[in-house]
Amino acid sequence: MLTSIITFLKSHVATLIRYGLVGIVIYAIEYLVYLTLIFGLAVIPVYSNMAAKVVAGLIGYFLHRKFTFQKQSSHDVHSDLLKYVICLAINIPVAGIVFYSVSLLGYGLNVTKIIADVICILIAYLQSRYLVFKPAVNN
Repeated sequence: MLTSIITFLKSHVATLIRYGLVGIVIYAIEYLVYLTLIFGLAVIPVYSNMAAKVVAGLIGYFLHRKFTFQKQSSHDVHSDLLKYVICLAINIPVAGIVFYSVSLLGYGLNVTKIIADVICILIAYLQSRYLVFKPAVNN
């Protein structure tokens, strides 16, 4: 099992690094929206979290398409975007459930968001890599 994990990491290291770097940018945008909604507009934290994910998710599609997975073809943009939006639509309520569940552990809002987001980011990477931006199969 360890060998297969090492093999996976070696074959995906560049993509994982790009995913992480783009993810930092997306996360900064998401966190800014989250804080603005909570402290600037007094929106309930769970709703702020979900709204921030929508904004960041849409920006994330274009950044991941171009930089992370380096898709050059324009013929499948609509198909990929539809798959990405479906994954995002699934992930938003999942993120809300995870956020709420972590909040029950008694952490503050910032720690709760970070823990919940680590879980959600792992799910999103796997979806993006294998469902949305899956590499073309050579015939």
